[in-house]
Amino acid sequence: MAKKPDSWMPLYVGDYLKDTMSLRREDHGSYLLLIMAYWSNGGPLPNDDSALQQISRCPDAEWVRTKGNLQKFFCIENGVWRHKRIDQELDDARAEYAAQCERTKAATAARQSRPRKNVTTDVTKNVTTDVTFTQSQPQPQPPEETSGTSVNIKPESTLGKSKAPPCPVETGPTSQTDEEWLEGLQQDFAYREIGVRLEHAKMIRWCEVNKKKPSRRRFINWLNRAEKPMNVPAPEPEPDPNDPKTKIRQKIKKYQDDIQFNRDFNGSPEIIEKRKHQIAELEAQL
Repeated sequence: MAKKPDSWMPLYVGDYLKDTMSLRREDHGSYLLLIMAYWSNGGPLPNDDSALQQISRCPDAEWVRTKGNLQKFFCIENGVWRHKRIDQELDDARAEYAAQCERTKAATAARQSRPRKNVTTDVTKNVTTDVTFTQSQPQPQPPEETSGTSVNIKPESTLGKSKAPPCPVETGPTSQTDEEWLEGLQQDFAYREIGVRLEHAKMIRWCEVNKKKPSRRRFINWLNRAEKPMNVPAPEPEPDPNDPKTKIRQKIKKYQDDIQFNRDFNGSPEIIEKRKHQIAELEAQL
């Protein structure tokens, strides 16, 4: 976005250095102060030595010399100091700023005149048979007639029966019984290693104690927090020390270690062959 002309002044370093090669160090400071004041004022400087000396921060002893070095960059006419390059840059900056303001006004007017869309949401179109999964406290619904055919809602089981009460049953042509639903969960890959019915019984008992109403959504959350059992192999039974075969296996293991020891440390080949013969005789006894 274009800025106001008095808030930012372009400085072309290459052009500046090319035009000011003859200036002294002190003259550079005074010249920069003068052109910055020129830009901030948006126009020429007064042809007044006192005002120009104050703007350039030049001491009295240096002003005459400094003025002679700097006035060649300005055009003195009608009682003011004019700078051709700065006047051109000011005109360009004003034109760019005015054009940007016009573009902003046009964009704002177009946005405000644009008609707003009326967003309507038909909630009934988004209702699915999974509505019981999104309600923590499902409410009984009256029978709904579709195409002349009435659908009867099955009554929910109560917690007082001996059989574990099921979760609320879905209604509609695609509804499942609780047994079918639990069987489907047991076959699901995510819960295959979890005892779904055991966890269901735990949840029912927890609901009884905490006076909560069981629902399918609650049970899914329950299953997601259930820990899967680790498949730990059963430990091998300890060998019977009084079993003759156990003693034979221990001798075989001892002879095998003896063979490995002689191989690692360049032992006697005769001992290795002897141990192999003894191992073969012991294995024949097993």
